[in-house]
Amino acid sequence: MTRLDLKNKGLTSLENIDLTGVTVLICYNNKLTSLPTLPEGITFLWCSSNYLTCLPILPKSLKHLDCANNKLTSLPILPESLHSLRCSKNNLASLPSLPDGLKSLACSHNNLCSLTITIPNTVEKLWCNQLPYLPSNIHFLCWFNKSYFDIEIDKIKLNQHNEMREDMGLPKVEQIEKSQEIRKQWIIWQYRLDGDKYKQAEQSIC
Repeated sequence: MTRLDLKNKGLTSLENIDLTGVTVLICYNNKLTSLPTLPEGITFLWCSSNYLTCLPILPKSLKHLDCANNKLTSLPILPESLHSLRCSKNNLASLPSLPDGLKSLACSHNNLCSLTITIPNTVEKLWCNQLPYLPSNIHFLCWFNKSYFDIEIDKIKLNQHNEMREDMGLPKVEQIEKSQEIRKQWIIWQYRLDGDKYKQAEQSIC
């Protein structure tokens, strides 16, 4: 493993720095507005607290990405190898598809209207303040700077489930039902926030 630690150096560019063979790149808290092409083989990228407006193509080997506290308006395609993603405090209006092996996601304090992407079943820790629903696999949640664990999360899930049921003219329940029909109702309910998409989603699953 080759570790390159460039944090807190007031750097404005990495263009003249040789990244050949680097697997761990730490360059947070600088004045970077862009990053150069990243080498294949890099597994860890920590580039938070800069002025980045976009990221380069991410290597297929990347496992951990921390790009929080920048000026990003979008993220590139995320590699399937990614285990953790921290992209909080940016200007993101949406997120790309999340890899199936993702375990930790922090996306709070962005411009996300809702989290309409599919959250993989492998994700266990979630930091987000734009939640249309909570996946059943989440065991830790940080929501508006407050931490929740299993028992409290179960209550939040039930409240959101009953909110969905009430919105669809269904009676409240004391336990979340698990069925294909309930899943369809969730899909419709999530899209109700977005006019035409609601109708399209309803037609596609009926």
